[in-house]
Amino acid sequence: MNATEKGDRALKNAIVISGENMKGVHDAQFVIAGGKAYVVYEANDVRANENPFWDFIYCAMSVVDLKTRSVERIYKIAYSEQKFENMTLEKGCTFVPRIIKLNDGTLRVFFTSESPNSRPSHCYYMDFDVKKGEFSNKINLFYLKTKDGIGEFNNKTLLDAALSSGIPARDVSAPFLNCCTFIFDIFYSDDMPMAIVNAFWTGINALAKWADDFSYLEIIGFIGKHTDRFKTTESNAVKTPSGEWLAILREETKFNYVFSESPDGVNWSKVHYSPLITNGASSKPILRKLGDRYYLGYNYSNDRNPTVMRNNFRLLRSSDCESWEEYYDFKAATTFQYPTFELCGDTIYFVASQGDKEQIIFGNLE
Repeated sequence: MNATEKGDRALKNAIVISGENMKGVHDAQFVIAGGKAYVVYEANDVRANENPFWDFIYCAMSVVDLKTRSVERIYKIAYSEQKFENMTLEKGCTFVPRIIKLNDGTLRVFFTSESPNSRPSHCYYMDFDVKKGEFSNKINLFYLKTKDGIGEFNNKTLLDAALSSGIPARDVSAPFLNCCTFIFDIFYSDDMPMAIVNAFWTGINALAKWADDFSYLEIIGFIGKHTDRFKTTESNAVKTPSGEWLAILREETKFNYVFSESPDGVNWSKVHYSPLITNGASSKPILRKLGDRYYLGYNYSNDRNPTVMRNNFRLLRSSDCESWEEYYDFKAATTFQYPTFELCGDTIYFVASQGDKEQIIFGNLE
């Protein structure tokens, strides 16, 4: 069975896990605990797609039973002006949720509260009791530690740290400086939890490590030295067998992906194109280690219609991060975008957005 046939089969067997009333859903990420997948994503019941200016966007979580391949429950996690026991969220969009497993009994969900051009964004977290199936009714501010100290997790803290480290950021005078800084990716390296932080508007990407209590992230290094030639966002990174770091970044100037390397995770090379990807799209890439193999995934342009950028997604596999083989090729009727892959036992599961960011699907590879 070739890569396209495997992709077709995975798409055919995938199930929709977002709610029937949801019109726009996107940017899902998940963890697996106790035979269930806990999938968080942003959603709205008004219209397709997403926008940080839409205050009707909320965060949701679907619980999927792996054995029965069914959705057990959908939670509405956080929404504009929601009242919690210790505070009330401000009016605005709740955006880009992420989830991590603290232990077998507790999951932690992070999300941002955005209102571009009217107030600074804030990042919060809340805990979920797996046994009780309940979220805490309290939320807490999430923080970011840089060499300048600990500040709120937002674009200003990240931008100030980047500029003081000699990392130029694009569009620093743009009106969006108070929004759209996210925990973009959560992964493990040498059994240690790590994260990628991304400031979307200013094109800043950073490798970070978690505090022991997961109340803040500490910046290790800024990925990719910026030049006027590139604007990079939404990176993924992995430590290679040689002990060095490799990152792939979404590049929004010419719509292809670029790479950056680092010997220590602190000092990174200038971003550059690679012959490995010649027809990439402007979308979220994947680069991570699952088990004893490395996986590189990216959307690519349709040869018959180059303007179609997110229908096709190619997943490569490697044992050494040097020689890559085509593993899966997803050719979706609508789109297959922003996927996330996780390993449980000997099975790799995935979630992805489809359509005009209209539904979230859940499936698995062979």
